[in-house]
Amino acid sequence: MLNKISYKKNNLKKKVEYYKIKNDGYANSIFINHYGNVQNQGMLNKALCHIMRDCNDMILYNAKANEEPVLLPRFSYHSLSHTFTTHLCESGINIKAIQDVSGHADTTTTMNIYTDATKELKNI
Repeated sequence: MLNKISYKKNNLKKKVEYYKIKNDGYANSIFINHYGNVQNQGMLNKALCHIMRDCNDMILYNAKANEEPVLLPRFSYHSLSHTFTTHLCESGINIKAIQDVSGHADTTTTMNIYTDATKELKNI
């Protein structure tokens, strides 16, 4: 029994190391597929659609007859990413850190996209 546990533990360590290499440095990615690769945007959107559908179905099922249910609006991975990055800008996070997190090639791209959020910060 001990050999079986030891084998599984070593096998798991090998898989973790394999996925770290395969992800090209993205070892701490939140969304990976069953092959260990970083998940693509299309699959994330598909998963979000299923989550929204299931959540809205549950809300409708549990809704009381005399009240209007509040359903989740449709949204995409891109809108979540954009919202997250906008909040980082509004919170005063260093633009270089935001550029790194958002995966932009340089800070100019980040500044051009999120210029409205940074303008609001200057007005405060």
